[in-house]
Amino acid sequence: MLEIDEELFIPVRKLSLGQRMKSELLAALIHEPNILFLDEPTLGLDINAQRNLRKFLQKYNKETNATICLTSHYMKDITSLCKRVICVQEGEISYDGKLELLLKKLSPVKEILIVCRSEEDAIKLESSGFTVKNKIKNEITIKIKNNSITSSLKTILNNFDIEDLFINEPPIDEVIGKVLIKKNYDI
Repeated sequence: MLEIDEELFIPVRKLSLGQRMKSELLAALIHEPNILFLDEPTLGLDINAQRNLRKFLQKYNKETNATICLTSHYMKDITSLCKRVICVQEGEISYDGKLELLLKKLSPVKEILIVCRSEEDAIKLESSGFTVKNKIKNEITIKIKNNSITSSLKTILNNFDIEDLFINEPPIDEVIGKVLIKKNYDI
C-alpha cells in the first residue's frame, strides 16, 4: 500500500522527500507501536500516494487499534483520518473535541445553489424571505440554517419550479481558520 519497492535498496540521502516520508513511516511501524505520532505525513507525496497513505493509516488503525496522533495543515488528511481534533493556537488549546461537532458549531448555515427552470422563478425565490448570497439569471444561492434545511427545502420544492439544487458545505479550512483567528472563540 505504501508502494515501497526499490526504495529499500537506495541510500536515504538519495531518496526524494516523498520516498523518505513513506520509508520513515515504514520504519516507525516495525515495532507495531500502540501510539503513532505523525507530523505532516503526506508532505511531498503526489495525489495518489497521499490517498494510498491515508488508506494505509486507516487500515493500520482499524487492524491494530493503534492511536494515531497527527499534526497537519492539510485539511484532507484531517477530514479523512481524524474523528477528534485539537486546535492549538499560540501554545494554547482552542478546541478539543469531535471534528463533526466543531464543523456544526462553526458552520450553522449551508449554502444552497438552486437552479430554477426560469429566471422568473429565481426572482420570486429571491423575494421570498430567504437570505440570498447571489443571483445570476435563473441560478440563486441562498443561505439556510442547518436546523431548518428540511423544512426550507420542502417549501422551495413545493412552491418553485426547480431544475436542480446543490447543498454546499463550507470549506473545512475556513471553519478551522475561524477557531485559529479568534483566540477565545466560544466553542
